[in-house]
Amino acid sequence: MVKPSADSSAGDSESGGVPLARFRGVRGFTRPYQLMFRQYPTPEGSVEHVLLDRWLYLCAATKDVLYPREVPSRPMYKRGSRPEMERFVQGACTTERGLGVVVERICTELARLAGRNNTPWPDLLFGGTEEEILLRGTNLCGDLSRVACVAFQVAGLPSRLVFLADPTRPYYGHGIIEVSRGGNWGAVDCLSNVVYRKADASPASVWELQQDPDLVVRHQAGEFTTYVQASQFRDAAIVDYPVEERASFSYGVGRANSYYAAILEMADKGWPGGSRWLHGEDSEE
Repeated sequence: MVKPSADSSAGDSESGGVPLARFRGVRGFTRPYQLMFRQYPTPEGSVEHVLLDRWLYLCAATKDVLYPREVPSRPMYKRGSRPEMERFVQGACTTERGLGVVVERICTELARLAGRNNTPWPDLLFGGTEEEILLRGTNLCGDLSRVACVAFQVAGLPSRLVFLADPTRPYYGHGIIEVSRGGNWGAVDCLSNVVYRKADASPASVWELQQDPDLVVRHQAGEFTTYVQASQFRDAAIVDYPVEERASFSYGVGRANSYYAAILEMADKGWPGGSRWLHGEDSEE
């Protein structure tokens, strides 16, 4: 895609005299979430772990880097290179051409994919290519957001990955995306089937959702509102995931490791005794 002057995957350049290295990767998040993000159960070196170190934490110091005046135009997608993803996009969008409708249709179709998945946690698979994830189905926000990110680029819309965390609650991390249309980035949560918009129906970016919590609250009319909470947007990091760089990534598949197994088992039981950090993440270093 056409790169802005300073993109979210840039090196350690400075913004207003602030070294970006201090906001790279998981550094901006609280210690418990730093530890949690690094335990993602896919093989070391796979796409999730590579992108993890490229995240740029969203804050006042990085806002202008992540939201420059020059926005991407169209992704550098080569038509015919991802036929399975093209079929998914065409099936989701049918003959509709309006950008707003395309975003809604792809989001809704991915939400349906997640809703159809009832895989017990011991059998869950994490990671793989976007085509593999589509084939097996998933209700994991990390996998679903990566599929969404590629799907929107195949549809001709720039998109990027977003990682959220509610620092007041254990294990409340969540993966969504941002999609650029009409010169504006807008947050899209395909697991919750929510396309975030402002009152005038224009896209609402993650930054704007952070600054105006009421923008998040007004989207709580849907069925799945677990992550549609203002507190979920308190911490955020953003990273580019360009569709044309597919060959540079490894797409290993994993199952729940001991870290995630303990969390998923407790969630499956409804968190008896209340939610809490299970692995000492919140203990003093």
